[in-house]
Amino acid sequence: MNMIECRPSDAPCVFLLGCDRSGTTLVRSILNNHPDVMISYEAPASVTLVETFQQYGMRATIEAMRSFEQFDAVDWLHVFDRLDEVSDVTLADVVAAANNNLLQQNGKHIWGDKTPAYTRFVDTLASMYPNSVFVHIVRDPRAVAASWVQTDWGPNTAFHAGREWQQRVSEADRSLKQLPESRVAVIRFEDFLVDPEKTIQPVCQRIGVPYTSAMLQERDLESDALPTRFFQKLHAKSQERLDPSRTDRWRSIDDRKLALIESQTWELMQLFGYEPTRKTPPSVTNWDRLSSKVHNRLRQVTNQLKQKQSPPVYPLPTH
Repeated sequence: MNMIECRPSDAPCVFLLGCDRSGTTLVRSILNNHPDVMISYEAPASVTLVETFQQYGMRATIEAMRSFEQFDAVDWLHVFDRLDEVSDVTLADVVAAANNNLLQQNGKHIWGDKTPAYTRFVDTLASMYPNSVFVHIVRDPRAVAASWVQTDWGPNTAFHAGREWQQRVSEADRSLKQLPESRVAVIRFEDFLVDPEKTIQPVCQRIGVPYTSAMLQERDLESDALPTRFFQKLHAKSQERLDPSRTDRWRSIDDRKLALIESQTWELMQLFGYEPTRKTPPSVTNWDRLSSKVHNRLRQVTNQLKQKQSPPVYPLPTH
């Protein structure tokens, strides 16, 4: 075999991303119902193991990947054999070879990974995987904040949740606009809930698979399993029927919290079709900032003591 032909990293793949609490897990669940698609749950080895690969090489990287529960079923001997056929193996080749092995075991053809924080790594992933497609799920920032502040991790105030949404969505949007349209699908979570078939069809087209109505039928819970009880509890709604009423649940937020969220997201949310409750951007006083900062810190300390929930098992690096 020609040593430069058919690198594992050249195979088609898909990355699901979006601000946390935006519905990425539910979209993953629907896509995994396709007979050709298999998307893992938050196994971001492509960005977390860069330093390991650069300093210690392929074998050390594979050893590190074996700590990911998502790779438990990989036949690593087969992966080694596959990588022996490739010259100048890259980290992307290692990750892709492992995922391609899982595809073969499950009779599927396109692998992917759902990690919300990929919003910060679009450029890196696009370069590593030249035939990758990115699916960006966007949700109303007020709904994101309402959900996020109830968790024991992440932003703990409306102000901080709004600011995080602004940063994450804007960063992903900037990076995705640099890619060809054929590699990007952007969907609003609300549209997905109201008309899932109409919303998911263009995603299938981007990924390169035919849409099938079976994707919206009862899901295969075994193939869709989440890795730990923490994640199962965190994403309990992803196993429920699609509920369009979820689009308006943020309306129960009190007016002051809405103002704090919209003060951070006012312009960007409109670009994605979300109408603010005010005609002009709400102002934020120094007292608002200080009280939000203090409350956020107190919640963080309290949450650490409670230890009921924890952040993702495989935290991503910062830029």
